Amino acid sequence: MIPSPPESAPAAELTNLRAGEDVVHNDDASVGVCVSEIDSSAHDRSGSGITSSHRSDSQDEESARKKEQEQLAKEETNQINRLRWLVFKVLLLAALVISIIVFMISRNAQQDTYHKSYDGAAQHVTDAFQDIMVSKMGAVSSMGVALIAHGRDHYRDWPFVTLSSFQQRASTALVQSGAIYLHFNPLVTNETRHEWEQEYVVGPEAVWIDEAIAYQDHVGIFEFDNHSHDYHSQPVPVQEMDEWKIWDRTNQGLKEDEEDDTTDGPYMPTWQTSPLLHGGRLVNENILQNSVAAQLSFDSASVVMGSFWMSRQRAAEDETELDDHAHLRRKRRSLVGTLFDEDYDHGTAQGDDMYSLQENAVLSELLSASNQQDTVYQGTPISQVYFPIFDSFDEENRTTVAVMVAWIHWSDYFRGVLPDNVQGIQIVLRNTCADDHGHTRHHHSTAYTFDIYGEHVTPVGPGDQHNKKYDQMVRKASFESIQNIADGTKNGLPFHKEHCTIHLEVYPTDVFYQSYHNSTPIVLTLAVAVVFLVAVAMFLVYDRLVERRQKLVMNRAAQTTAIVSSLFPENVRDRIMSQQAAGRKADKRGSSHERGSTVRNSGSNFLAPSRRLKGYLIGNGETGGEQDDQQVDPFDDTPIADLFPHCTVLFADISGFTAWSSTRDPAQVFILLQTLYEAFDKIANRRKVFKVETIGDSYVAVTGLPEPQSTHAVIMARFAGECMTKMHQLVALLETRLGPDTGELSMRFGLHSGPVTAGVLKGERARFQLFGDTVNTAARMESTGIRNKIQVSQSTYDLIVEGGKAAWAKPRPDKVEAKGKGMLQTYFINPSAKRGSTTESTASDEQSGSGGDASSRMLQASSSAIVAKPMHAKPGGKALSMKESRLVDWIVDLLHEHVKKLAAIRSRSKSKSKSIPSSEEIMYRPPEGQTSMDEVAETILLPKFSLKNFAAAEEFRSVTVDPVALEQLRDLVATIASMYQDNDFHNFEHACHVTMATNKLLKRIETPDINIEQGTATDNQIASDIHQYTHGINSDPLTLLAIVFSALIHDVDHRGVSNVQLAVEQPDLRDKYNNKSVAEQNSLDLAWDLLMDDKYEALRRCLFATHTELRRFRQVLVNVVLATDIFDKELNGLRRKRWDKAFSSDLLSHEEHNNLRATIVIEHIIQASDVSHTMQHWHIYRKWNRRLFHELYHAYKAGRMAKDPSTFWYNGEIGFFDNYVIPLAKKLKDCHVFGVSSDECLNYALQNRNEWKTRGQQIVEEMLQELAMEEEP
Repeated sequence: MIPSPPESAPAAELTNLRAGEDVVHNDDASVGVCVSEIDSSAHDRSGSGITSSHRSDSQDEESARKKEQEQLAKEETNQINRLRWLVFKVLLLAALVISIIVFMISRNAQQDTYHKSYDGAAQHVTDAFQDIMVSKMGAVSSMGVALIAHGRDHYRDWPFVTLSSFQQRASTALVQSGAIYLHFNPLVTNETRHEWEQEYVVGPEAVWIDEAIAYQDHVGIFEFDNHSHDYHSQPVPVQEMDEWKIWDRTNQGLKEDEEDDTTDGPYMPTWQTSPLLHGGRLVNENILQNSVAAQLSFDSASVVMGSFWMSRQRAAEDETELDDHAHLRRKRRSLVGTLFDEDYDHGTAQGDDMYSLQENAVLSELLSASNQQDTVYQGTPISQVYFPIFDSFDEENRTTVAVMVAWIHWSDYFRGVLPDNVQGIQIVLRNTCADDHGHTRHHHSTAYTFDIYGEHVTPVGPGDQHNKKYDQMVRKASFESIQNIADGTKNGLPFHKEHCTIHLEVYPTDVFYQSYHNSTPIVLTLAVAVVFLVAVAMFLVYDRLVERRQKLVMNRAAQTTAIVSSLFPENVRDRIMSQQAAGRKADKRGSSHERGSTVRNSGSNFLAPSRRLKGYLIGNGETGGEQDDQQVDPFDDTPIADLFPHCTVLFADISGFTAWSSTRDPAQVFILLQTLYEAFDKIANRRKVFKVETIGDSYVAVTGLPEPQSTHAVIMARFAGECMTKMHQLVALLETRLGPDTGELSMRFGLHSGPVTAGVLKGERARFQLFGDTVNTAARMESTGIRNKIQVSQSTYDLIVEGGKAAWAKPRPDKVEAKGKGMLQTYFINPSAKRGSTTESTASDEQSGSGGDASSRMLQASSSAIVAKPMHAKPGGKALSMKESRLVDWIVDLLHEHVKKLAAIRSRSKSKSKSIPSSEEIMYRPPEGQTSMDEVAETILLPKFSLKNFAAAEEFRSVTVDPVALEQLRDLVATIASMYQDNDFHNFEHACHVTMATNKLLKRIETPDINIEQGTATDNQIASDIHQYTHGINSDPLTLLAIVFSALIHDVDHRGVSNVQLAVEQPDLRDKYNNKSVAEQNSLDLAWDLLMDDKYEALRRCLFATHTELRRFRQVLVNVVLATDIFDKELNGLRRKRWDKAFSSDLLSHEEHNNLRATIVIEHIIQASDVSHTMQHWHIYRKWNRRLFHELYHAYKAGRMAKDPSTFWYNGEIGFFDNYVIPLAKKLKDCHVFGVSSDECLNYALQNRNEWKTRGQQIVEEMLQELAMEEEP
């Protein structure tokens, strides 16, 4: 910001400080001026000359002062403008300089990274090159040591030495050295040639060839994909071995020496080789005549590196043919035939071309065997390294008797040296020697160029083909520093460097350069430039705004100065302005000192503890001062705590919550707690009650702090009563969403009054806490209380009576025992006992504006809708109860979710050709005479996985179902509810309990415990994994709907007796169902007939798009409902066999295996859900166990059961646990699709079994006493 002229400062300060006084002084000044003018006029008349002269001088002086001020202001304005342009130019220059600096830094960083990366890559390449002779060739020389040792140990005279297990040893040496071919050549003189050719080569020592063939067949050296020649063992014919004479190579190809051959010895025939080529060819080839390096290695007793050996490049038409893989195989086979087949017509290929084709084929086979994949030799350089072999280990007295030759393919040594992210390194291999063989048929070059792209090496071609612009970056390596080749002996073998020296040169390429040089420097430079330009633009805008404001301030200052100047003399005006300026400076110093003290002392240390605590509570955790981030001594930290002598503490707990939550999904548990505690918090805010915390299902609150409340006990009593009323309203409404038994939940409240220590416990998560005996006693009031009761202590009772609310309280008949306090007299209070209090509370709710929380309003609307719906009559004409109607709505909501998933899938489907036409009826009824039992299938065929359907089903919440179909669904469920008998156990409420357990298990299937690594799996993968994990159950909403619907209908019209008794009472049903699962088949047929009724046509069209879906829905219903008959021994035996087939057999296909497992899992879901009370909390088990006992006892008393259940109930339950429930829970775990729910079921089953074993007999007696009391008139 450009500074304003200095004159404006005093005027601006006066404007801010004296604005109020200016008006008063202005009025006074106007009066003073009038008086002054009158006096001046009188004086003028008496002496006008003096006065006029004086006034004229004053005016001239004032005019000169104004001109001077205007000149000064103009100069300052010019200075400010010059400064403005200077700043603008500096910013532009800074932008330019910084942009250049950023560009240079980023460019240099790229260049530095480029050089470092290149140096590292070049170092890797040169190290790999040096390693060839330093370590890898040592594996070959060790083979020479083995030959020397073998000759000595077996007392063999050279050249008649054959190394045992040569292939095994050589294979290891080839792997360690990286060579592609290895052979040794003993020295055969003219004197030993006849014995070598006529006796040794064809004698017993030649068995190594058969051993080599057997070994190569065993390890599969030539067995790999797309291999173009059959190298399986073919015994060498004896007549061919008899003709194996020493032979050498000529320019015309391979030629065997005749007996009259004029070639004089000595000879070096190739003897043992690895790998052994087909038929043992190349054995007995004399290399001494055609290899200078072999002669040199033999004569100098040192390791000699041969020159580059390359076959000629193929013609262009041959290269084109290589693109056809099938043709390549045929061509390879023909080329190999030219080398190995004696009947080949050599007249078709002559001279160098013939030899290159033959040699290419051999080298391709060697490379293929080395790489274990079909490899085409591309004319890349190959060198032969010659190792001398001696007749003893005595370095002073030893004679060279043979040479070992290793063929090395140079490109193999650079493969895999660099990582994949290093691309575009170029190497040039140079040699300083001529043709080792003295041939002209080979294509020779003093250099060869390769490109390295990551782990791959690509030949470029003969000669030095590197880019000359990278000459200054060359990195070189050679073998000149190597003196000896390690072979396991003391000094190793000397390395001969005068014959042939191989040099390596490493260069970068344009590809490598470009991978480290991109547009990042330019982008960064432009970004910096843009930022500066934006800053300059903002500066100009800001400067313009400041200039406008400055003008306004200047105008106001000029006006103020004019007013002050007109009111006060000049000296007085100056003193006033100087005093105001000094005062402002003093104010600044004072405020700075005050702020400094605040920072140092935090201010809060001087507050009373209660003030500090109040500040924390009201200020959302702030203690009144800034917290120092630096660590301090904990003993020097003043705690935020205080004693509040007059408080009332409340503890509230949901009665039956633990048992209720054991039957629910975790999400449903949190819906309940969140709905209740949100409503309680709103009441607490309105009643001025301080909520302390919630622990699980416990709610803790206090009155009397942080502000004292004289009627704290009465306020808390009202709060408790209102919370209890709200609790009853909410759980009744929530039953339509959270399922059966929710409406039966209630609360216990405990209140106690007294002194409380309250404070903030600091730490990672600071918390407000209550301490003291009052808190402990309030907790005892709650724990010893009774559901739907508010229990208060004597002290709280006294305060309530003192507050004029004695009518609320009644003494508890019995005393309670509190730990450390003995027996206490307590009281139950009912704040709504006074007439009109309930109405007052309700009105208070309405006046609060919200009518309760959002959840309450939503639930109330749902409740109103339920009441408005017509009630269905049960058998006997009795309408559904209010609770049953809420359960109907809960079932409808549950089924509605699955129907919406079906609708979501169909809305995404583009093809409707297979859908049932609107003119065609959607109906299925079993053929006449066929029962549901006849339809039971061993395997339910589920649809295949579809990612599109899976994704569509996940977006079901935005789908709207046809209102007509939804209304028919509600009517269907209500009708099914009305078809249930009023049994103690087999009733609609139990069907809802089974449905809830089924839905919980299905939820566990829908969220399997699959470990998915973030960032590594796609949506398609995750969905497919879930489909496989759940055997396809959760991928099909129709199957899920059928399972839930089966749980709802599985006991329709159950008569409260067993199938045996039902067959006696209903012989028509017995005959209809062939006395098999009579009750289950009857329930299924009744529900199916109802679903097929004409009035549910719209619902069926919503559920089933095709006849296949209708039949699959029917199939799931049949299997699931009939699976609830667990007492049919024949069916149980079939189920056990099917389990073994699904989880133990490997004879099924993947799809059959998956469908069979899915069928078993589905049936186990309904079986576990049907007896789910045995695998839930003890209170849930007791509730339904009692109801079942009552049902059977009533049947016994009515003559519908042969045996009194009380005589076998105790042992029968233990047997039921041991023989059915616990094995069933273990099978749920073995299904591996239910996650932690299977463990939960098993744990509850074991706990309930142990608890029943301990208390079962007593419980049976108590149930008999209950029934006896019912029978009393």
